Amino acid sequence: MRRRVFALVFLTLWCAPALAGDKPDRSLGISMQFIPQSAVAPTGRPDRPDRSDIPDRPDRPDRPDRPDGQARPGRKPGFAVAPSPYLLREGTPPVLQTAEDFFVYVEKQNPPVKAGGVWIVTNAPEAYTAAEKALLQQIIAECAKRGVTLYLCRFTDLPDGWKRY
Repeated sequence: MRRRVFALVFLTLWCAPALAGDKPDRSLGISMQFIPQSAVAPTGRPDRPDRSDIPDRPDRPDRPDRPDGQARPGRKPGFAVAPSPYLLREGTPPVLQTAEDFFVYVEKQNPPVKAGGVWIVTNAPEAYTAAEKALLQQIIAECAKRGVTLYLCRFTDLPDGWKRY
């Protein structure tokens, strides 16, 4: 009787990881952040005061404040792809601004990367315009049609707030 119990416990413990399935790994897919137009506008959100009193920051070329009222150079709204060794290289990481650009980029990746899914970090919903919200909904619907695994998470819910679509 003891041998049977031992064998049952052993088999259960040995097979449990296989039965549980693999947990999705963001680092093996396409990771991106959905940057709203309000984040790249010269003054940020409409309810923030004008920041024209802040000079350019030569010590931080990646984050200059622009007193001339222009948007930050190099920053664009859209889906900013995070660099990864698994992705096909394109020079600088792209910022995808349309659903067509999004799916062209996803489709040209290697099969293991596509199997890892697309992981999008979003900001607060009120940061996005109606057109940006519609673009996200279009991408969610099109991913379902094309069989692309999509994960969304609001940045305040990281790291455990991922929702699969």
